[in-house]
Amino acid sequence: MEKLRTSSSTDRPETRIFEECETDDWVERRISVLEFNAETPRYSTVIFTSTTTLDTPSHLPLFPARFQPIITEDLNGSFDCEDIPNEAGQFIQHRSWSTYKIKRVIEPHKYHWTQATCYVDWDPRTSQQTVYCIDLPLPPRTFLKAFFPPARQRAHDPYAWHAAFATALIPEYDRSIWGLRDLVREIEKGRLNPTALTPDFFPHLHDIARHIFHANETLEVAQHTVESLVREQIRSAGLYAPGAAAGTTPSSSAPSHHHHNHSHTYNSCVSAPSTHIFTLQTERALRAVAKQLHALHTRSRSLTERLHNEINLGFNLVSQQFGHDTKSDSAMMKTIAVVSMVYLPGTFVSGLFGTNFFNFTDGDEHTWFMAGSFWLYWAVTIPLTLATMAVWAWWHYFRPAKRRTRKRPVPQRVETV
Repeated sequence: MEKLRTSSSTDRPETRIFEECETDDWVERRISVLEFNAETPRYSTVIFTSTTTLDTPSHLPLFPARFQPIITEDLNGSFDCEDIPNEAGQFIQHRSWSTYKIKRVIEPHKYHWTQATCYVDWDPRTSQQTVYCIDLPLPPRTFLKAFFPPARQRAHDPYAWHAAFATALIPEYDRSIWGLRDLVREIEKGRLNPTALTPDFFPHLHDIARHIFHANETLEVAQHTVESLVREQIRSAGLYAPGAAAGTTPSSSAPSHHHHNHSHTYNSCVSAPSTHIFTLQTERALRAVAKQLHALHTRSRSLTERLHNEINLGFNLVSQQFGHDTKSDSAMMKTIAVVSMVYLPGTFVSGLFGTNFFNFTDGDEHTWFMAGSFWLYWAVTIPLTLATMAVWAWWHYFRPAKRRTRKRPVPQRVETV
């Protein structure tokens, strides 16, 4: 078990470098990444830094061109690796990197992203490694003490670092999913009070849904990243196994990704059982991480369904509330329509008798009087009003009932023997 010794330094506190010594201890320094000799390191080194430090014209050339987009771009996850041969065709350097994206939501409008990356540069001849832990969301000492791979394992398998790095991120993914679950659960607890549906209720739900969609996306990519790590770790175990032919290439010596070649990879390690044990441990660690990511992804998908259910319930409650208001308005309009029908015929007759076709004036006196033929008004108005209401009742009540009766299916007689 390695021990950590700290040396005081005030240069570039955002970058912390841990170097392995001959006594199997680790020395911590805080220096600029440019001061570190990455070409010919004396010991295995772990560097904890950030993308804001590396995203400069002076730092980017320290990494291969294929890796630089990990620092300069916003990605939802990534994995890549390369094996560099010498002039004789022997592999003298292995590089691999894995990137994970995590969204931590505190409130629907308050969240932050983490893009954590593990970059491993491994020399198979000396078993020395230079590991960059970029934007790791936990303290370096916590990572080294809780998730540090054993010395012999990481010396023979560079993917042990990737397994340790991915394992350290599982609690962060778990906190991210449980934070989203708390938001959904708060919505579920408030469903018993439909009057609390304020105008910003549905935008609030859709903001939470957006965060859950992002969680589904990043978890699916992370799971695929770990599965890619497993495949390449198996390939690398066969490529760098003791007894492998010199000058071979990955296409000729490394097994394919299919399961039936998995045993062939392990058979090539029979000459070195300890190496086989370490690579097997790394593979199992990676598969355990993949299983944990799959479980978190399943929980995230269930949150999607639960929130979708709450959105539908909210729409139904609002529609029901609007239905009551619409029904009340409809009753008021119906009352107004009935009253209008009662007075409409009389208004019509009054207007008709007020025309020049009828003259009820008797003489030149300027006094008003009720003409003896006023009974004609009632004789026409009352029957016309009753006829109008009868037509309206027939149109709205008796005619639809007659139509429903006409469409009613006739039961068929079934004869039994």
